Amino acid sequence: MNQEDDETEMVKYRVDQLFPGGVQSVRPNPKQKDIVYMPIFTITVVVILISVFIISQIDKGRYGINKKGSLYVPCMKPAGHQTRTLVIVCDLAEKCTYDELLKSMCSHFLYPYQLYRFITAMFLHMNLLHFLVNTLNIILCGITVERKFGSVKTLIVYFVSSFTAMLMHAVLFNQSLGLGASGASYGLLVVVIVDRLGTLSKANRLRILIEILFYFSVLNIPYIVMSFFYQINHEAHVASALVGLLLGIVLSEYAAISRQLRYVSIFLIVVIFTALIITFFATNAPHLKWIENALLTNESLVSVVD
Repeated sequence: MNQEDDETEMVKYRVDQLFPGGVQSVRPNPKQKDIVYMPIFTITVVVILISVFIISQIDKGRYGINKKGSLYVPCMKPAGHQTRTLVIVCDLAEKCTYDELLKSMCSHFLYPYQLYRFITAMFLHMNLLHFLVNTLNIILCGITVERKFGSVKTLIVYFVSSFTAMLMHAVLFNQSLGLGASGASYGLLVVVIVDRLGTLSKANRLRILIEILFYFSVLNIPYIVMSFFYQINHEAHVASALVGLLLGIVLSEYAAISRQLRYVSIFLIVVIFTALIITFFATNAPHLKWIENALLTNESLVSVVD
């Protein structure tokens, strides 16, 4: 092996120390190659998150991208017939039905079945801090997961965790806006933790535990701080973390995890997903009391949606 090849192996080793999981955590033996995947999916997602955040900061109007794309249950399924046909004051000089006013707020496109919000809300963020916390965690955990398991499995973790968080929000907080990539962040984080726990031994225990503490702190400490200033949907975070745990068990390559446990984990993921989907579609959209009771002008509409 020439000097150039040796330098290349050392670069790979240094990268692995920053994003463990792709190759072994000892200096690699050039004669024994491990498969290391390029983090194409993670890089693509980060580029999308950055682009969408920039657009959201430019387009902040009444019908800005955050309002058009955030998870908002009243825009995603119809309310009861009596609620939809309720006549209310929609402006200072005219009346309209509850459904007409809500349609003007949600936009006409696909109303009242704007299910695309389940996806678009995953890429939107409330403010700069929210964006930075989630994006940094996706970079750290996403690259770690993708280097070891590949793009397809990372994509599955990302979207299954995100959908779980969004469905949990839609079921429990059906009158509040929901947005952010924190569901994916927690799912990826727990997959990393499960994978690192599988490498524990007496020789490396302290280092692995420090790594886990680092990953855990990067995401959770900022959210603890944010909880004092913003309404954080902790239930959605817990749900996505639980699914991340189950996915981590399914993806784990360690012999200590039996095939039966993997099957049970897959079954539980299906049960959780099915229960949330059925609960969401089995009920009508909520009756928004503030629409019925408030004398709404264009300005007040913006403040309520925010």
